Amino acid sequence: MISLLGPIIAACILRTAAAQSISGTATEFAPVNSPLDCGFIVRPSALAVLLSPEAFDPSQCLAVIGVTFNGTEVDMRVAGTCDACEGTDIEISTEGYEVLGAPLGSTIDVTYVIQ
Repeated sequence: MISLLGPIIAACILRTAAAQSISGTATEFAPVNSPLDCGFIVRPSALAVLLSPEAFDPSQCLAVIGVTFNGTEVDMRVAGTCDACEGTDIEISTEGYEVLGAPLGSTIDVTYVIQ
């Protein structure tokens, strides 16, 4: 009989470790109906996030990220990298900024969890 308990426990530990809250700053980006690093088109109505080149891994494409600003949390999807971002900084689509209630064009402090 093959035991799946070990792999199941390992997967739970990895998922818990990956779900840590990250603090950073965010700026707004306006999607332009062109493919980004993940290979799909980000439409203006998308709730999308771009990660810094240091933080981005292609396996994160379309991963859900819960972004929190001033107590409002919105689930968005990873769409690629942000050339101007460093470390834990991110860019959020205009639609994401609006749903979060963030002032358009501003730099905001956020926390986020890659799920």
